[in-house]
Amino acid sequence: MNITEHRRPHDLTVTLPDNTSYFCRSRRVETPGTWFNPLLATLVSSGGRLLLATAISLLHRQDGEYALCDTDSLFAVATKNGGLVPCLGGPHRLPDGREAVLALSHEQVQKELIDPFRPLNPYDGELGRRSILELEPENLNPETREQIEINALSLAAKRYALFTLDENDQPHLVGEPGKRRRSEHGLGHLLLPHDPDQPGAALDEFWEHLIATELGLDHPEPDYFKQPAFGRLTVTSQQDQNAFKTYNQDRPYPEQIRPWQFLCLAHPHPLERARLSIRALIGPYDRNLDKLATQEWIDRGNPSRTYRLRLDNPYELSDQTIAAQTIGDYFDSYRNHTDPKMLGPDGDRCHPWTRGLLQHHHVAARALVRIGKESNPLLDPDDPTPGEPTIEYRPRQCAGCGKPLTGHQKKWHNDACRKRTSRRVGG
Repeated sequence: MNITEHRRPHDLTVTLPDNTSYFCRSRRVETPGTWFNPLLATLVSSGGRLLLATAISLLHRQDGEYALCDTDSLFAVATKNGGLVPCLGGPHRLPDGREAVLALSHEQVQKELIDPFRPLNPYDGELGRRSILELEPENLNPETREQIEINALSLAAKRYALFTLDENDQPHLVGEPGKRRRSEHGLGHLLLPHDPDQPGAALDEFWEHLIATELGLDHPEPDYFKQPAFGRLTVTSQQDQNAFKTYNQDRPYPEQIRPWQFLCLAHPHPLERARLSIRALIGPYDRNLDKLATQEWIDRGNPSRTYRLRLDNPYELSDQTIAAQTIGDYFDSYRNHTDPKMLGPDGDRCHPWTRGLLQHHHVAARALVRIGKESNPLLDPDDPTPGEPTIEYRPRQCAGCGKPLTGHQKKWHNDACRKRTSRRVGG
């Protein structure tokens, strides 16, 4: 689907599976692409979910649990010989009374979880004898090719890391350099120190410090934690450019924010954000973090106000400087991020202090709301809650009887309904 954005809302006709239709207005119009095939796209997505649900079902048949799962992968709790692993909210009990989950053995994972997917392999020959569900290379010792145990830290959806502990109990991420097994979700926008010889090393250090903090280990805080949490923004659409309408006003064209430009974002400390009502500061893009820390920044909502950043006490009041949110501040909020998709071991919603085996929500459908596939842009000035649907395709209802309007009907279900409502209102 290709998305076209317009300045003014366009009339759209939405056709339902039962061949009825209704009108709506939207600034974003979805147009099928050359190779658009909704049936194939649906089967690919639903087929992947079915395979994942099948793997989880096979795991639960063995009374096992998983640490986390992603679109095409499942992280099963397993050890070499299996057994109970301490875990809050687990269904089992250790001899000392602690709650625990059952870890499968490596042999069980192979026979009960991986091998059952072998018949689904559509190929012939040597390739066809494999299971479509395979162990990742990180599970094997690169020298002996024997399966090893690795640890997982899962904070929330798509926020996880796989690691091992050395002889000094210090965490090290698994995977090859530049391809470490850790998530970038919620961190990819940060401008971290970059070393061409060690790509991703700063983010690896971020995760290793986070793991050590969660395990209560002594681990030095990375030096760059004291730097402001800068982010890069790319203006790629008219919608993004509209967010800078106030800034562009009365400025010559060469000085305006235009599509396909790069900007830098700096976020005030939460206390300053509440005091000054500033959501974000913008400035020219520069990879030199030291230069960014000393340049002037513009309040996106009020371009006449400029500030310089400071990294000291956020309780200090100043009209010319503003306390910036540091990467260390972002580290604390990232670590304490809660998962709204799951419930804690006690059945209550997750909190920053929630630990243990999470539970699924029991969802009851109350209404059908049709939405577009896109979500709110980061800088949508009209909606401060990113992540919520931007377009809601709600069938319009008759002003009189409340029935859904179809075809070219704009307000009334039929002329009799309009007259009947007019007589009732007039009486």
